Amino acid sequence: MLKKRKIVSCGVLFSTLLGLGLSTSNVMAHADSHSTNGSVPDTSVYNNGSPIDPSNSKNSSTDYAKKTSKATVKVVNGYLVLEAVPDFDFGIQTDNSSAMRANLFGNGASNGQIAVSDSRNGNNNNWTLNASLGKFTSPDAGYTDNKANASDWTLNLNNTNSKNNQNNIIQTNPVSLKGSDDGNSNAKTVMQSSPGKNKGETTLDYASNSSQATLDMPGNLKVGTYNAPVYWSLGAGSTPDPTPGTPTDTSKAQQTSGQQTPGQ
Repeated sequence: MLKKRKIVSCGVLFSTLLGLGLSTSNVMAHADSHSTNGSVPDTSVYNNGSPIDPSNSKNSSTDYAKKTSKATVKVVNGYLVLEAVPDFDFGIQTDNSSAMRANLFGNGASNGQIAVSDSRNGNNNNWTLNASLGKFTSPDAGYTDNKANASDWTLNLNNTNSKNNQNNIIQTNPVSLKGSDDGNSNAKTVMQSSPGKNKGETTLDYASNSSQATLDMPGNLKVGTYNAPVYWSLGAGSTPDPTPGTPTDTSKAQQTSGQQTPGQ
């Protein structure tokens, strides 16, 4: 049984800036809320069974602290599900005088994981995950649908280290997805299971390394933010979806992730 699902998310982000004199207001920083003062900000600290003040327990040999974590497992049977697809952020590019290749911003993709879950029974089941790239546009840069050339852009997915929690070997391919006007062309197979080796949860992570996905982009782009959808199609079997950009086949589990990039 195939569990049907359609998801649309942002997939590729790329920004370009021209000129000098950028103000510090364009800089964003993130800080966590963890305390570094050496105290234990937890009320469940005990001294022989009674709560104590951590600040008064220096060098104690009898005090102890307690916390509780959670272990969870989900059991399913009979479904093939496309659980997650990645978004890709290629950051801000300040020099776009010629065609270039951009790496992912920071350590990788946001929401950067593909996840396929298969709990179907049977000895000959398998699945295929395909992807295709739509057209990059930027309304604020005047790079609109009728002016943009989709084939000028290529998304390269380089990571082949998929993991399966039942130790099944899943074929994982490096692919280059050239943009297309409707998202129906140039689809490539990213992952595929062998018959009978389909079960378990298979993940492919783009979030750990900035070079696990790259974007080939044209030069001399105007300042703006450029976005494009990435279409993902999970099919039960080994036959590729002929139209991954138009999710009309309800026997497929399909997701769309968007790509975004700011342009010069």
